[in-house]
Amino acid sequence: MSGIPLLKLTIPSQRNQQSQQQPSVPVPVQIHTAHVQGSSSGIPLLVLRSNPAPRKVANTPMPAVQQQVGIAGPTRPDLPSDQLTPSNQSAPRDAAAATDRPPAPEGPQQNAPVRAGRSQVDARRSRAHEDIIAGTGADIKSLVRDTLLGSAAERHPELTSLVDTMVTSARLSRAESTWRLYDPIIRKWAEFCNRSGNNPLGGDPLVAAAFLTEVRLDAERRMIGPQAVERASAALSAFHEWAGRPSPCAANLCAGVREVARRTLTPTQRSTDVATPDEISKLVEYHIREGVDLLTRMVVTSAVLAFCGLLRFDDLQHILVHTDLLRIYADRVEIFLFKSKTDQHCKGAFVTIGRIGGPCCPVHLLEQLLTAGRYQRTPRTVTRGGTEVDIEDVGPLLRAVNQRRDQLVEVVTRLPITVDAMSYSEFRTSLQTLCKEAGVRHNLCPHDLRRGGATALVQGGADRVEVQKLGRWRSNGVFEFAYVREDGDRRRAVTARLPLGRIPRET
Repeated sequence: MSGIPLLKLTIPSQRNQQSQQQPSVPVPVQIHTAHVQGSSSGIPLLVLRSNPAPRKVANTPMPAVQQQVGIAGPTRPDLPSDQLTPSNQSAPRDAAAATDRPPAPEGPQQNAPVRAGRSQVDARRSRAHEDIIAGTGADIKSLVRDTLLGSAAERHPELTSLVDTMVTSARLSRAESTWRLYDPIIRKWAEFCNRSGNNPLGGDPLVAAAFLTEVRLDAERRMIGPQAVERASAALSAFHEWAGRPSPCAANLCAGVREVARRTLTPTQRSTDVATPDEISKLVEYHIREGVDLLTRMVVTSAVLAFCGLLRFDDLQHILVHTDLLRIYADRVEIFLFKSKTDQHCKGAFVTIGRIGGPCCPVHLLEQLLTAGRYQRTPRTVTRGGTEVDIEDVGPLLRAVNQRRDQLVEVVTRLPITVDAMSYSEFRTSLQTLCKEAGVRHNLCPHDLRRGGATALVQGGADRVEVQKLGRWRSNGVFEFAYVREDGDRRRAVTARLPLGRIPRET
């Protein structure tokens, strides 16, 4: 256990703008060992550090930041500081810029402001908003508008344009993926009310309970769980909230239908499989070799990043290759996620993945992918109002590949148009095909990588709190019971602590 690699996790610390503009000096990573209950050996644990005091470092290899995921491979020493590109120098525009590594800064960079890449993020946020608004059916939008306006438009015509804007923008209160689930249900609800001669926004609990009962009976025929009824109830509540009306689903009648669904319908069992370090190692060793095609390298590298960084697939889609948003250092990579499942307000956060060395090192695989794909990481800019502004989008890491030419379909686009990320279905299909070829179970799903990384870290002795922070789980219950899989030895050890075996027999 003493040779298990370590994953570094840094936290924000305040730094002024002047210090960020100065060239940084590499600082040795501080690795602590601590006694783990039930083990006689010291195991490296994840360490949170605040800003250390600056200190001089000789041109000798620094101890590598490692991860406790159990992936085989020797530790790669860091490069001397005189072979690294300072972080305040402009990166070249050719493919060689993909692997330039600035020296490690003196303190944690988790709160370092994203400036140069802000336009890339803003363009994606604007596009996501447009997609949410565009998903509104004209008839549903008209119904909400008429309900809000009523006769007020005749008395105050100037309200019409403001209400139109409000109705359109109100959908931005929820994520696009949420509306994709709700919109078909809202349309079925409107059709149900039209058949029964009721107003879809009338707020009648009896009509809503009847609709939920119809959904429950349909779920029973299709042999699916109570989540169908709960989702329909949430969709009706969102629809009424959109129109400024109280939800009829809050009534006792609807609550009773939901409880009946929970008691009578069998819940759908979700996949709870986890990817193992051995499976990840097999995947890399079989596919990553000289002359491998770009799509294979991209999918395998993304899988390793998801496993080591505890990333969701949405997180993989949001990895942008801009030099200010994907920062590669001698000992780690810092990935800026401008949005995630637990960050719907797009505040953004950096995820740090350490360099562990060996063929499965996520940072080394990332550098190889950036070079092989000839990604352009530095966009063209123009000066507007004394400020440099990007006019190109350099796109995400995970994107479409022209397999015949073995190159990216799009390298850059002119803003505000953005390069699309690879879809979930395409990534899952490619991943499962590659797993089957490598002798790994063919039904491996993208989320199994996140569960597997969390399980491997915990079983390797990493502090559970630090693992939860790295994966950005808000709920301790979800982390413990839905993601971490305890091995049989740990479970047996709990029962073994019972004193029953030491009770003396009566003579």
